[in-house]
Amino acid sequence: MRRAPFVFLLSLLVAGPALAQTPTPTVDPPPLKATLAACASGPTAAERFALFTGSMPAAVGTTRMAMRFDLHVRPIGGGAAWKPVKSKGFGRWERSLAGKSGFVYTKRVERMLPAAEYRTSVRFRWYGAKGVQRESVRRSPVCAQPDQRPNLTLALVEVVTADAPTVRYVLEVTNDGATAAGTFDVALSGELEPVRRTVPGLPAGESATVELVGQRRCTPDAPVSFRVDPDDVVEESSERDNRSRWLCGGR
Repeated sequence: MRRAPFVFLLSLLVAGPALAQTPTPTVDPPPLKATLAACASGPTAAERFALFTGSMPAAVGTTRMAMRFDLHVRPIGGGAAWKPVKSKGFGRWERSLAGKSGFVYTKRVERMLPAAEYRTSVRFRWYGAKGVQRESVRRSPVCAQPDQRPNLTLALVEVVTADAPTVRYVLEVTNDGATAAGTFDVALSGELEPVRRTVPGLPAGESATVELVGQRRCTPDAPVSFRVDPDDVVEESSERDNRSRWLCGGR
């Protein structure tokens, strides 16, 4: 599996198009909260975007309100710490018009990276005649962008030994990823000569049956091993399930 470091992918987001922000007029005082108004994903960067919205009501004596959105990202899965993203449109104060009963502001994040989670921290400020009245912070829900790469898995279905002195192995290869995999090989290890079969490609969610014929008899001390995509030509979301072994069952 070929996989670029997450830090490198993060730099692509920062270098992308400018992030759009849109003020929204209010009539009734809105609640104090940070929300995820929209979260769209897809295989192309143009399909991946999110809308984060902050809202706040005016307090007694408030003359003006302000919000600051800070964008954070981490690899999908929740195990890593959140990292700030320095992007145009974030990390600055947006101010309301004077004398309003509430303030709502929305920011749009475009061309989001796959295999990542995004959220915003929104800081709120209320201003009165003598300056800042109070401050508060809210965090938005998470916009998760699934990994859009293929993922190949391998399982041994049948072992046929009737055609001695050869052994025929029947395997099932499945692509349980989000996109199609290109051409790849399935290999049998431990033979005197390489044993391989080429699969011309596999769409997302589909499986293919592959047969490999070996000469070496499997023994409990020397199990037979198989591997899908041994040359790492397919960029996958995970390669932990690319191998399979047959322990012979004592035969």
